[in-house]
Amino acid sequence: MKILVLNSGSSSQKACLYEIGETLPDHPPACLWEGKIEWGGDIATIAVKNSKGIVQKERLTFSSREQAIRHLLRTLLTGNVIASASDIDVVGHRVVHGGPHFEDPVVITPEVYSAIASAAEFAPLHIRAELEGVKIAPDGPPRCWVRARSHSKW
Repeated sequence: MKILVLNSGSSSQKACLYEIGETLPDHPPACLWEGKIEWGGDIATIAVKNSKGIVQKERLTFSSREQAIRHLLRTLLTGNVIASASDIDVVGHRVVHGGPHFEDPVVITPEVYSAIASAAEFAPLHIRAELEGVKIAPDGPPRCWVRARSHSKW
């Protein structure tokens, strides 16, 4: 099973593609592909590392975060990591705060998306970026992970 994990932050975008077998491993697997974007105004510094440790870097100008993230995710295809987006079985999203609604991972439905958006006041820069990451992610069964259970008690 291939799992794409996205961590959309206010100043960076991180992504890793993992592959796991039938059973969960005892230790986290190494990334098949790893990408990172650091934002600096309208300049995005992008670094992509494959499973062999080869890193490619570029600095590009984008008119939106969405364009930069889509560019990053396209390197999964252009780098021959996967043949198509349908090779990804699950997309996991790190969400910093689920507000009073979520303590555990949940499938992101329109209702879950709205509930997370309603908790934006708890971490406004992060939650807005994370929800944008949910919209941009490849089609599939995305899941949401709330980072710290204690945050939901606020």
